[in-house]
Amino acid sequence: MAQQGVENAEEALIKIFDDYYTKVYNYFRYHLARDTEAQDLAGEVFMRVASAFSRYDRTKAGISTWIFTIARNVLIDYFRKTKYQRVELTDHMASEDDPIGSMMKKESIRALRQALLRLTEKERELIALKYSAGMKNTEIALVLGLSAGNVGIMLFRSIEKLRGDMKDFL
Repeated sequence: MAQQGVENAEEALIKIFDDYYTKVYNYFRYHLARDTEAQDLAGEVFMRVASAFSRYDRTKAGISTWIFTIARNVLIDYFRKTKYQRVELTDHMASEDDPIGSMMKKESIRALRQALLRLTEKERELIALKYSAGMKNTEIALVLGLSAGNVGIMLFRSIEKLRGDMKDFL
């Protein structure tokens, strides 16, 4: 019977990895300049998830909330240890095949980067969790210790600020 519990835990962890790896990776990619850093930190999250899985209590938090709380702590630890300069958006999205398009993309990315830097830390974190990690407002609220209504209002205001700053590029 104990063997069956181990197999079920392994199956659950595989499903969690399959369901959340891309979201966690995207969350880190939003915050970090290098792809390898995002991959390493995503790997760290799932190592922590695996080692703490037996202690996970679904009555305290949903799996998404639990995973992104771990991800957020991993990112905070990483920034603390490395004294890392945050980069919210990189030029890796521009293409060399189309020089004019590439130049326009790079300009748009620079403008968006500047607009994001004008947001507060909390506003940038909300945007990362919502759009990079694909979380629902209720999940974000649990991770950040806010009400879901407050998350919605803050996201709306943050997007409006970005739209105002980016009006020449939209």
